[in-house]
Amino acid sequence: MKTHQIMWLWASATVLGLIALYLILFRTGYPWLAWAAYLVWLIANQVICRKVIRLRRRALATMWGLADQIDYGPADIQRLAPQYGVIDWQHSRPEHSLFSPSSKTIVFVTTKLQSLIDTRAALG
Repeated sequence: MKTHQIMWLWASATVLGLIALYLILFRTGYPWLAWAAYLVWLIANQVICRKVIRLRRRALATMWGLADQIDYGPADIQRLAPQYGVIDWQHSRPEHSLFSPSSKTIVFVTTKLQSLIDTRAALG
């Protein structure tokens, strides 16, 4: 499942949650519908959050695998994406999983690392 599809699901779940909240707070004639919608929202939100976290961890593992191939550490990655500090990058390693940069940053750094690997392979 692509990231933009997950974001649409997440937005839909948020709208469903807001509808459920509205029904709970202002429409007392449909409490069973409101609570059912709220329960669906809670379940959908959990499923989507777990999927996003799993995809992001997989992308970080790929990124760090490429970095390890060319002996890049957190300081080297920080030079590629300076919006995060060295400690943040150190905490994003798969063995730590304490920090997760944005998806766009992960894709950008992975692309840069892959181009560096390709350049080194072409040279030699």
